[in-house]
Parts: sequence; C-alpha cells; structure tokens
Amino acid sequence: MKNSIKINFAYKALFVPLMIGLILSSCKQRDDYPDFSNLEPPVIEEDIIPTDNDVLPITQRIKNSAPFLKTFLMDSTQNVTAGIDYSHIRFLNDLDQKVSMHIVEMDQSKKKVSMVALSPYDDYLYTTQQLPEMMKMNQETIPSKLMVGIVGDNHSSGTPTGSYVKKGRVIKTSTSLTLPYIGVKKGSSEILFLNSPNSTTNPVPAIVPDEYSSLIAGQNWLLFNGIDVIYTTTTTVARTAIGMTADKQKLYAITVDGVNAFSAGISLNNFRTIFKALGCNMAFFTSGSTTNALSVREQDDFILKNKPAAGLPVVANAIGFVVD
Repeated sequence: MKNSIKINFAYKALFVPLMIGLILSSCKQRDDYPDFSNLEPPVIEEDIIPTDNDVLPITQRIKNSAPFLKTFLMDSTQNVTAGIDYSHIRFLNDLDQKVSMHIVEMDQSKKKVSMVALSPYDDYLYTTQQLPEMMKMNQETIPSKLMVGIVGDNHSSGTPTGSYVKKGRVIKTSTSLTLPYIGVKKGSSEILFLNSPNSTTNPVPAIVPDEYSSLIAGQNWLLFNGIDVIYTTTTTVARTAIGMTADKQKLYAITVDGVNAFSAGISLNNFRTIFKALGCNMAFFTSGSTTNALSVREQDDFILKNKPAAGLPVVANAIGFVVD
C-alpha cells in the first residue's frame, strides 16, 4: 500500500506540470493573428457649412418673424418647374443648435397645382415603400405630372390613422372630426384642408370619403383659420408639415431634418411659427422622425431632399402635388 501511494504521488507530480504546459502552449498567440494596437480612430464626417452672405427672400421672411432662427448660416434655391421652387435653409436656433430645413413653395398664380394620394407600389394594400420609388411607380398611372411628394398619414404597419382615399377608392374610413386632412373632391382640382382642431368651438361638417378622389390625414394641427394651435411639448425631432395661405394662392411643404449634430429638428410650436411667417392661415404636421421625407422631381427622376435619420425613409402613403 505504501508503494502504491508513492507511485500515485509521483504520477501527480509529473502530470500537473505537463497539463499546465499544454494549456499555456495552446494559449500562445498565432503568428497570423491581426495586430489591433495601431488602429486609426474612425473618420467622422465633418459638417462644413460654407460662408453665405446672400440671404434668400423666403429665408429673410422667416428670420423676420421667427425669433428662434437666431443665426443664418446658408441657403440655396432651385426651380422645380414654373411656380414651384425648392429652398434649403440652414441656421442656428436659439439654443445654438444647427437646423436644416427644406421648403417647397407652390404658387397657384403662376401654375395650377393639385394634390393626389400616393400609395406604396401604386396599389391599395397596407405596406410601406421609399418615397422616391413610390412617386416613380405612381406617376405611371397619374395623367398629370407629379412634381413634389411628402410623407402623409404614416404608420409603421402601413395602415393609415385616418380616412384614406386614392383615385376615388376609399381604402380606410375614420369618423374623427379633429384629425387634419388634405383632399381633393371628385371632379375638382382644388386642394382643401379639412376638419378642425376642436369640433366644439370650431364645428365642421363630417368628411364623406366617397366624395373625394384623394384624401390623406396628418397628425397635428399647427394653424386653423389663422388661429394658433398651442402645444405644451417642446420636443424637437425631424418633422414634415404642409400649409396654405388665406387666399389659397400659395402652398408650402416643409421638412426639417433631425439627425443629431447635422440638425436638431423642430418643435410643433416653432414649426407653426415658420408657417405663420410665410403667411399661412392653415397648416398641419403630417409625420416625421424616421419617416420624415420630402422629394422633388428633377427631369425624369425623383430626388429625396432631406437627410434621413437612418437609411432611406419608408412611408405608408404620401401627399403628391401635380401640375398639368
């Protein structure tokens, strides 16, 4: 028995160092293992804004009436077609944050503009699609020339919140009297803003979707018959909205970026101030955040003008503006 015990101890004395050696050997770094010690830091794209000493008239109008537009940085303009101009404005707000804003001005006195409802894949299903692609596919069956598109009554599932009519076909019905709408009646090309923010103080007739060739809702009223719609929230995010002047001669589709350091976004109350500065008496917020989208025609293509938060935004439907 004593001999057996001595043998076991001897075996252990040899086995343990052997195993430790094998473990250390197996942990040895391979010769072809990459070296991460000299990696360069990631390159962060710098947002360089060139000096701009010329202020567009539309920018000046906003600056004169919007105190949160603290410092003008730059602006540019592009004629989309007769009566329709696109402008890109960048400024510092009252918190010294960068803001990027895209404005489409449509002048009815120069070119008659009407509105159409756009749907994913030019179909009647509930789904989503990137806005430029949606515009291209819908144009194939629209007799008028599609010039501008903005995100409409959007929902991630593709199902709109409010009533939704495309080419005279009622796809969804809502009984809300306060949800803002834009629409065109059958047999007409006149753009209408419908419902009111308060059905008690500002009663309006109920919308009959069957009477419309196109009908799309938004989310929040900003202006109603010249009355400010005030919000307690001051949250700033990417947003898209539409407005019309009291004489119905000018329409404005505006998108404000909200992508971190590039643009801080805008609050509902400040967005209302923008439309008031442009002379609108009706305006409402359609959608925003990751669905924020504004696209214009450039020759035979449709170009997304705003800076998406992440990838190209996909939308459940869109508001299209057409000319003959």
